[in-house]
Amino acid sequence: YGVDGGSPGGSWKSMEIEIQSSLEKLLDINDSMSRCAASAAPTISVTQKLARHRDILHEYTQEFRRIKGNISSMREHAELLSSVRDDISEYKASGSMSPGVQVLRERASIHGSISH
Repeated sequence: YGVDGGSPGGSWKSMEIEIQSSLEKLLDINDSMSRCAASAAPTISVTQKLARHRDILHEYTQEFRRIKGNISSMREHAELLSSVRDDISEYKASGSMSPGVQVLRERASIHGSISH
């Protein structure tokens, strides 16, 4: 669990912010290096190194987005499973509920999941 409050979600959020900040700093550094090289008549070697740094930043950014998407999907999946478990537990606990009330609860549950 996380450093900030003990929740895994809070830990991920702080890590996400830190990584995003690092990627932005790396972008700024790459831009600064490009400006310095442009003002000093860059050699082929310097130009190739700058291109490689840009490629690496692009790879890091793509990987970060991919992982962020995967984590988001896993969270949604876990929330859905939790909701289903809660619904099953509620159904078992309220076996004497009338069918009309059960339909209304199911409708409210579906509406709640769609609106998120």
